[in-house]
Amino acid sequence: MNLPDSYFLESYKNKDIVLQLKAWAALIFNFSLLFVVTIMGIYFVARGTTDPAILLPFASGVFTSIISLILLRRGKFQIAANISFASVQIALWIVMFFEKGQILQRLDSITLVAASLVYTPLLFIERRRGIWFYYTANMLLLIIFTLYSRFYLGLQRWEAIEYFMDSSLALTFVAVISYLIFSIHKLGIINAKKAEEKIQRQYEELSATNEELEAMNEELAAINEELEQTQQELLVSNINLQKETARLQAILVSIADGIVVTDENGIITSINAAALKLFGLHNDVVGKQFKEHCTIYNAKTGTPYHDPVTQVLTSGKPVSLYRNAIIRNNSNIYHTHIVCTPLYVANRIDGCIVDIRDMTDVVRYEEELIKTAKYESLSIFAGGIAHDFNNMLGAILGNISIIEQLSPNNEKVLKASERAQKAIMKARDLTTQLLAFSKGGAPVKTSTSLVNIIKDTAEFVLSGSPIQCNVVIEDDLHNALVDPTQISQVIHNIILNARQAIKGQGTITITANNVTLNNSELPIKGNFIAISIHDTGEGIPADIMPYIFDPFFTTRDGGHGLGLSIAYSIVKKHDGHITVNSSKDGTLFTIYLPVAPHDETNVQKETDSYCTPSQSHILIMDDDALIAESLNEMLSLQGCTAVTVSTGDDAIKAFADAIKQNKPFAVAILDLTIKGGKGGVEIVTELRNRIPSCKFIATTGYTNEPIIANYRDYGFDAILRKPFTLNELTQILSQLTKEN
Repeated sequence: MNLPDSYFLESYKNKDIVLQLKAWAALIFNFSLLFVVTIMGIYFVARGTTDPAILLPFASGVFTSIISLILLRRGKFQIAANISFASVQIALWIVMFFEKGQILQRLDSITLVAASLVYTPLLFIERRRGIWFYYTANMLLLIIFTLYSRFYLGLQRWEAIEYFMDSSLALTFVAVISYLIFSIHKLGIINAKKAEEKIQRQYEELSATNEELEAMNEELAAINEELEQTQQELLVSNINLQKETARLQAILVSIADGIVVTDENGIITSINAAALKLFGLHNDVVGKQFKEHCTIYNAKTGTPYHDPVTQVLTSGKPVSLYRNAIIRNNSNIYHTHIVCTPLYVANRIDGCIVDIRDMTDVVRYEEELIKTAKYESLSIFAGGIAHDFNNMLGAILGNISIIEQLSPNNEKVLKASERAQKAIMKARDLTTQLLAFSKGGAPVKTSTSLVNIIKDTAEFVLSGSPIQCNVVIEDDLHNALVDPTQISQVIHNIILNARQAIKGQGTITITANNVTLNNSELPIKGNFIAISIHDTGEGIPADIMPYIFDPFFTTRDGGHGLGLSIAYSIVKKHDGHITVNSSKDGTLFTIYLPVAPHDETNVQKETDSYCTPSQSHILIMDDDALIAESLNEMLSLQGCTAVTVSTGDDAIKAFADAIKQNKPFAVAILDLTIKGGKGGVEIVTELRNRIPSCKFIATTGYTNEPIIANYRDYGFDAILRKPFTLNELTQILSQLTKEN
């Protein structure tokens, strides 16, 4: 289907351009008129309008638009344009004269009449009189309508005069403007025709010149054929060169190593993304000297290396910088392996290629391996010292308990022994921390009050410091199901970290409260004790916050990076959680520890009152004679008889002798670690088979063995960690006696 312009304007294709444009304007006018009149007619009919003064103009508008389009299709532009325009004018005046609407609505229609006169310059091609014809006709109709409004519509005299003056002025203004537009338009057409004639003359001159050029073109054609053949050969060569360049560029980009290519003068001609990242450069470095923008330093001395590119270009030999070469990029330091190789073209050095391999991860991994090996050795050493030290403390504490028992009425002796016992217990806590450092011992969880642990640990860590410590603990703080020594170490490490963060004077605030957790952001739920430790230190930078619990991570000179990682590990083993928030006002650590069950608490309370298991026959196995002797003496003070042995084989023999003598052991206290012989774990099953009624107590100077937390799984009925007091020993014996 043809478009409207190609169908209706077929007759104007070869006409003057001005006529073509006016015909196009007439076509648009008729289609617009037809569309608007149809839509408005449908609207008024749908509203139920029966006023012929409205419906008749719309109907005539549709009819005249169709007639105008037919005439326009036949090339009768002048008639078609005037018919459609006149129909609009007539329709507007009919509405003004005969519409039954309000008088103001009818008077305002003169604006549509005045506006339609703007279209008159498009109705005529040569003559201007048509514009004045429409103007005169509208002025006459305006006079008639004004008189009609005055005498038949009740318009006041001065209102009618004012209306006529305003409307006539608008019609006159529009008519004059339309006339001037047409005059200017006609003058433009005349000038355009003159220009067209001038262009025609110039065209003829150019045609003559073109004939001469065609002759020259034939001569050039022959030359062009030869050039095209040469160009084709160059094109093929260029395509091959582009493919090779693209291939090399792809390889250069994909290589993980940094690659820099220079010319014979040391100027960078190519550099890949990896090299840009290492040196912290941008692509604008291409075209600049390598030695001015790519400095390589000696990792040991920190001084810059002599430029390897200059060395290669001077000597013609490769240069290799391995492991000790580093690149500094702002705060980043990259350990690298650099190989600079000369690039030969036609037997002469045309530049060099610098290959930079990032060895940072390898170096750091090796450093971590060395550091881990050192700490592994240190942990073994610390574990051995702690174990032996616990044995010594056990002997000392046992003898102090004996002295206390032998001098029940000597107040000075009792106070001195109490002070000594406190000092030994603090020493035991230190050895426990050494053992936890060595292997991170499994916790032995009991129902424990955290009040004294928090206060004593804070006092110990902040001793001799100008830092003020505020401790706020809830009055009815629940007991926690924890290993007291390990939790003391957690609090110790975090308070120590806070002390190091405060430079000079500051404040550490410690709070402890009962909380019930049901927060989706935390991985734990239920009843917990929340211990918050807030310091007024410098805070933790946001960029290192994710790494503070990582082993060996530290930002302090001389730090080992284990304090917080050990604290985190211990809290996790207690089924708790630890969070940290930091700002410029300081850092807040919050430790969540599980509340001890009520039955656990009750058991603890019940066992606070115990009876002395007198006349019990007890086996003591310990390879430390001092501990065995003090333990034997403590038991004899309680009315018990004891047999001491130093090896596992002697313990088995002692059990056999006791059975023969019909004096079976009621309790066996077995050290887990016997140098050069069987320990308690290796013999407990055999001993239980010999005397099933016997109760077995494991003793150890270690806290990191799995048996500590799960001693029953190894065949024991109780556990005693060295050093222990006479009260702790008697308490466990009392429990075992009640069970029997």
